[in-house]
Amino acid sequence: SEAAARAAAVRDGPMLSEAGWEARLAEVEAAAAEATAELAAVQAAEAAREAARAASLREVVEAAERNSALGAIELDAAAARLEALAYRRSGLEAQVHEVEGQLHAAETELAAARAGCRRGLEQDDGAHREAARP
Repeated sequence: SEAAARAAAVRDGPMLSEAGWEARLAEVEAAAAEATAELAAVQAAEAAREAARAASLREVVEAAERNSALGAIELDAAAARLEALAYRRSGLEAQVHEVEGQLHAAETELAAARAGCRRGLEQDDGAHREAARP
């Protein structure tokens, strides 16, 4: 940089009087102040970049936390759906057992009615045969 070039010229320059040394000292101090200002600007820019990186990282962490919370909510919802399906299935199984019981009762009643009809037909048939005998 320009400040470094001035500092090198002062260091390597010729022998000077007291006034010359004071002038050179002022130049070196100005160069040092300029270098310090440049360093401060670089440090400020680096601090701004670090702050931006930190903000970006915070956003990533917050997004991950939101996604994690969303994932937990999705797991809770899936568990609730499974529980609802289990209740529904148990309800359907109970309904199937009830319908099977009704079906069995109806089949038993039908079998009894058929048996009664057969007995009635057999009795009627037997009565007709006896009536038909000479």
